[in-house]
Amino acid sequence: MNKFFVLIFLFLFSVLIFSHDKFFRFFVLNNENNMSNSSVNDSLEDDKGFMWFATNNGLNKWDGNKMTVYKKANGDNSVSGNFINNLIKCSHGNIWISTMDKGISVYDPIKDHFRYYSVENGKLPDDNVTFMTLNKNTNILWIVIKNHGLFYFDKDTDSFINVVFLNDINSVAFREDEVWLGTNSGIKIYNDGKIRNFDLLNGYKINDICIECEHFYFATDKGLFFLDNENNELKSILKELYISTLFLDSKKDLWIGTHSSSIYKIDMHLDFDIITYDLKIEDSIINTNIMSIFQDSSGLMWLGTQGNGVIYFDPYVEDFKNYTKSVGQLSHNSIAGMLEIDTGLIWIGTRGGGLDIYDPETLRFFENDEELMSYNVWSLMQDSKRRVWIGTDKGVQIYDPDSLRNILIIDDLKDYDIWAFYEYSEGIYLIGTRYNGLFVYDYDKRELLDNFKFDMYLNFNSNTSPNFIYNFFKDSKNRLWVGTVGGGIYLFDINNGFVDIYNSDNSNFLTNDYVVKIDEIDDGTLIIGTYGGGISFYNPDNNEYKVYTEKNRLLSDHVLGFLINGDDIWFSTNSGLSKFNIKDEIFINYDSTNGILNEQFFGKSYLKDSNGIFYFGGDHGLTVFDPNNIIPEDYDSNVVLTDIYIFNERIFPGIPYDNHIFLENSIYYTDYIELPEKYNMISFEFSSLNFLSQNVYSYKMEGFDKNWIYSGNRNMAVYTNLNPGSYTFRVRGTDRYGSWSNREVILKVKIIPPFYKTIWFYLLMISLIAFFVFLFIEWRMFKVKKYNDELEEKVMEKTIELRNNNDKLVQLNDELKDFAYIVSHDLKAPLRGIGQIAQWIITDYHESLNDDGKELLDLLYNRTERMNTLIEGILSYSRVGRRVDDIEKVDTNEVVEDIRSNIYNDEYIEIIIDNELPIVEVDRTKITQLFQNIISNAVKYNDKDKCVINIGCNSKPDYNIFYIKDNGPGIDEKYHEKIFKIFQTLSSKEDSDSTGIGLAIVKKIVDSFNGKVWVESQLGKGTVFYFSIKNNKKK
Repeated sequence: MNKFFVLIFLFLFSVLIFSHDKFFRFFVLNNENNMSNSSVNDSLEDDKGFMWFATNNGLNKWDGNKMTVYKKANGDNSVSGNFINNLIKCSHGNIWISTMDKGISVYDPIKDHFRYYSVENGKLPDDNVTFMTLNKNTNILWIVIKNHGLFYFDKDTDSFINVVFLNDINSVAFREDEVWLGTNSGIKIYNDGKIRNFDLLNGYKINDICIECEHFYFATDKGLFFLDNENNELKSILKELYISTLFLDSKKDLWIGTHSSSIYKIDMHLDFDIITYDLKIEDSIINTNIMSIFQDSSGLMWLGTQGNGVIYFDPYVEDFKNYTKSVGQLSHNSIAGMLEIDTGLIWIGTRGGGLDIYDPETLRFFENDEELMSYNVWSLMQDSKRRVWIGTDKGVQIYDPDSLRNILIIDDLKDYDIWAFYEYSEGIYLIGTRYNGLFVYDYDKRELLDNFKFDMYLNFNSNTSPNFIYNFFKDSKNRLWVGTVGGGIYLFDINNGFVDIYNSDNSNFLTNDYVVKIDEIDDGTLIIGTYGGGISFYNPDNNEYKVYTEKNRLLSDHVLGFLINGDDIWFSTNSGLSKFNIKDEIFINYDSTNGILNEQFFGKSYLKDSNGIFYFGGDHGLTVFDPNNIIPEDYDSNVVLTDIYIFNERIFPGIPYDNHIFLENSIYYTDYIELPEKYNMISFEFSSLNFLSQNVYSYKMEGFDKNWIYSGNRNMAVYTNLNPGSYTFRVRGTDRYGSWSNREVILKVKIIPPFYKTIWFYLLMISLIAFFVFLFIEWRMFKVKKYNDELEEKVMEKTIELRNNNDKLVQLNDELKDFAYIVSHDLKAPLRGIGQIAQWIITDYHESLNDDGKELLDLLYNRTERMNTLIEGILSYSRVGRRVDDIEKVDTNEVVEDIRSNIYNDEYIEIIIDNELPIVEVDRTKITQLFQNIISNAVKYNDKDKCVINIGCNSKPDYNIFYIKDNGPGIDEKYHEKIFKIFQTLSSKEDSDSTGIGLAIVKKIVDSFNGKVWVESQLGKGTVFYFSIKNNKKK
């Protein structure tokens, strides 16, 4: 115990020498968040995770998005008074609310209504309740009423029992059976109906009492006092400070609220911390006149202030250390390039403060005394000779790391903006600049090289090449990768001189040409960070890649750098740090809520030292941590439904809407809801009770939505025209690290159909319809039977008549065929004779005939020949239907080949078989005539120097489709149907020797095959005839 007092003594004289490397980000809720009043007397977390605040003008509930205010009003859905000083949650989840003017209200969060204890209903002797607390050991509620003293609540009688009459009780604490009372003039102890004085603090105003394991802390108007109960010794701590409140958190750390410029914390190891307001650091405490302190279930601390709302923060942030200029550690807050030299010292370049040196062993910083060319230090490198190269916006300096003195300034690069170094070989260095491209420097000769092989391959300094060289990286296969700003990546294979260029236009793996860093993991995969395009994992050997962006939960697509720690890669961005696990492909994000001072990090400002410690710099200083010690808290954010709306009107529990009560309990205590179909425009409002970071949501109505709907930070889902049925509405949110929480809110929703859409109504309708259908069928069957009887008589009569007519038709058809044959046969001999006579006259009297006579005899001969052709066509046409088919397997390849070899002149006519033709089971004569007629038409009417005919077949499962294509004049579409009719020709009868029978025969033959024939043609583009025949296998 003496050790404790020695430490306390030391703390009193060393309160200004506390560690400032922990950064707390403070959040504030006040009038700007619609809080009813900014003086917060008490805070409370309910069973669902909502935060409640007692103010001087109303009760406030915060869900992370919206502040709900309860003020005095008529009815049972309002608090009894507006000046609220204490909030207590009982074991049933109800919230007890003490007021300074209207007694006590008890809020039931399930039913969303209040009940009261006051003078008006005879429950209290006075409505001015100045203090309220709960004995957690006995679960008994105690209150202090002005001018009446101390009371406890008797559950059996539902009343308050007065035990001590004192007018000035400020606080109450419990120790076993004792009740310790803090008053304006000291401490009283109540036990078993008796009261006694505690003499050690007589005359002090006791604002609060904290008792823990025989350690007693007293908050007074003149400091904090500690009592060692074993020795009955009282020690003063924080003398002369007005201590307003005390709070013991979940780790048994004591938080001390004051009316000064700071709050204090004493932990179980007796370490003393002070949290003050620093004007130079954003998000430090804006007001430390603390009225109350509370810790919620996630560990957040809530500080109620006088006049500035409530401040909340995470007191146990991850183990990030932060260094800034404001606490005398850095020469400037803006950090640029960093380097660990061979002695283990860390060199830190700044943007405006020059060069700082940090010793990780002693945790001390040193400022460089040597004059620099510029105080903007962008890049640092230690070469194989231990020299340190310093790149600034005014050129290059080279330092001796031991003496910290300048060795050399490269005169040729004065006033150049230097951003990157690379030791290419002994004595040869690559220097990347901003706006001036790449330079190669020979240290031994002290000169820039003009004809180095980089120039002929990369041509960095040409007008078309990128002139901002940002970084160099040599991979495990001796390839040099050069990252640029705006030009993507240049690859130089040092082994064979191969050069390639990758940019967002020619490479899918590179989504932005601003390349901030390139590195490699063990399997040879490159990691490429870009500013604006996220990150890429690219394997140059197999060209495989993956790109990760904000859509994959990367904190920001604007990456500034990264460091590798085993399977984890830490990316610095303009919004904080993202840790990516290569195996799980999961991002965990860290920002100022996790203890990082910076959210805007800088490019080039990252370092992994020889001990594995990470350094990231930004615009607020330096963040240092061991990545193995950063372990995310195992805490899932709780998502709750906060409100439900029907046609944009909020629904309250127990209150009718359009004469319907849809909610019996509060929506966040409801897991099932029924709605008639006409109320099917529903809106759900929800919130993730993660108060530190911006929450992101996704939701899904199972039975309606196929996939989760990502809504970003919009915390409302709207559904319209839901069909009757059962649905499940689910909502999830992200935790403080940006990952989806495992906790979801689930609400069963049933849309009740109107009576005319119910199953029983459908069954009734089906039954009625079935009955009437039955009656109708019976009536129709009667009518049909009667009609059939009458029809049967008529059918018998008609059948006899049709048989007679059919016999006559067959006889006439046979007679017609015979007539056509006889007529054609009898005409052939006279026509042949006339033709011969005409030919004789032309031959014998050729010299005696004048030109007119010769022309008339030629015409007579041609007419007889045309008539003879017509008669042959008629005979062929009539024979198609008369003879019985001789069905056999016919190879259509042979048919076409016979026609080609026996009939046509190869010099003028070319017949091409496009593919092997099938074997078909048909009459050989018919199939030959079919091909012959179509091919002869193609030859006869061709108007080209060479007639080209293509023949082929498209085989289908059940049939073959043949085509015969020519390059002739084509056929107008209006004749496509007519040409298959007998005696139909396209040429003038006087000018053509066509009979119009050939294609009619084709159609008749295809019809006899139960197939189809058609034509596709346009004038001037040739003609294609198609016909189908039942399928058979190919040869």
